[in-house]
Amino acid sequence: VRIFGLTSDKGRELNGREATVLTVGDRCHVELAGGDAVSVRNCNLVRAGEYDSDDGWNVGRVAKRQRTEPGSASSSETSSTALAASSAAPSPAGVSEEGAVWLVLSSYSFPEGCACVANAPIAAAFRSLEKFEVSVQCDDDASEERHFNSEALLYSRAAAVAAGVPFPLSQWMPLGKSGFVARAAASLPFFGPFRALQAYQILSSGSCEALAKFEIGRPPTGSDNALRLKNEAGRSMASAPEKRQLGKVFGLGAKTAIDLVEAAGRFDGLTPVRSVPSLLQSPQHLAKLGGDKRAGSLLASLRHFDELQEPVSEAEALEMRRHVLSVVRSHHSARAGGGETARRRRQAAARAAVAGTRTSWAALARAAA
Repeated sequence: VRIFGLTSDKGRELNGREATVLTVGDRCHVELAGGDAVSVRNCNLVRAGEYDSDDGWNVGRVAKRQRTEPGSASSSETSSTALAASSAAPSPAGVSEEGAVWLVLSSYSFPEGCACVANAPIAAAFRSLEKFEVSVQCDDDASEERHFNSEALLYSRAAAVAAGVPFPLSQWMPLGKSGFVARAAASLPFFGPFRALQAYQILSSGSCEALAKFEIGRPPTGSDNALRLKNEAGRSMASAPEKRQLGKVFGLGAKTAIDLVEAAGRFDGLTPVRSVPSLLQSPQHLAKLGGDKRAGSLLASLRHFDELQEPVSEAEALEMRRHVLSVVRSHHSARAGGGETARRRRQAAARAAVAGTRTSWAALARAAA
């Protein structure tokens, strides 16, 4: 193993040195390369090769986070994640963000779906939470300190870990809630106690508190156990399903969807819009969204919204793309003719491009046209 993260004067002299574990416990007795034996806490040990003091890792920051919560699991359980005898994934909770990224990319595999199908519900739930976070906060949270949606990013990373880990996380369920949380937080990159607790809840009931509240339009509770009524930019965390649905409309983004639901921004003074049918039936809102300049594409995407949400295979998506490109290229060529002839050519090209295809293909072609 390699020692890291010690903050005392004597400990700093040991950081980066390799050692051999003699006895395993909450504090491990290890033998240094020179033959000296010392006692080091388990959370300050990683397998040799996982950490190098020359890699630019922030040792001071690393030392602030323990791999396990004190007393949350037995010493034999917690120690196995840091030592070479572990059968689980490498223990990452003490490494930097850059190190955790490298650990995921180098240790996990990402086939189509999940590396372990038993973890698919966890990955799917975290992906849904990521989308909800973007729906209520946008891609960035409008904070002066952060220029990205950090909550969505964390859920995205957790979903990737759940999809890539090669063993079922349910194998830790017999440890009970506290044991599961401690083991997951100690063993999985980007999993702290809060994310581990969410994974436990998903395995237990199929959902977690945050996802359940988002799905019914209520603000979730954060990792600090406080209700997240608004984000740092003052955006409401409520009405997530409505914002998410409107944000799926071709040509609309998350910020526009938020403003529609909350009657804010350019829609200030208008009635809040909470669904696609309501938007389609509101000339005032459509006028604010661009009026005649976007009437064709926006109305098509609204009228065919349900069709455009249908899941399709990769082969069907490629075929749709081919048909859309055919329409666009035909229109481009027809414009050279000018006048009534060009108009007839465009109509004929559009009819030919969508003839005999599935309804959803036709909808997509019309939206693109």
